[in-house]
Amino acid sequence: MQNIFVEKSQYEVYIYIYIYMHVYVCVYVYVYVYVYVCMCMCVCVCVCVCMCTCVRVYVYVCMCVVYVCMCTCVCACVKYAKYIPIITNNKLQNLKSPKKINLIYSGAMIKKFIVNLI
Repeated sequence: MQNIFVEKSQYEVYIYIYIYMHVYVCVYVYVYVYVYVCMCMCVCVCVCVCMCTCVRVYVYVCMCVVYVCMCTCVCACVKYAKYIPIITNNKLQNLKSPKKINLIYSGAMIKKFIVNLI
């Protein structure tokens, strides 16, 4: 039995546009994190409207009650994908990511795979 490892890499570049809207009450810490598997550069343009209420205490004190934002983002992403075809027992299995390797080769399969390597 032979195990043949062939590695090839592929870069994919894609651009997407999305529009989102969020509404939140003022005096509120708004934190968001985007996590991408790929590397992305985003440019966002936001239009925000604040609905305020004002109270007169010697001077006018205004506080934002509702804050509405409409954002349009253009993102360019570069995704790196590695393909590792593995030929074992004359069966070709295309594994697109190491995560998939962990899912497919688990338990007894890993033991069998290591025995085949030795």
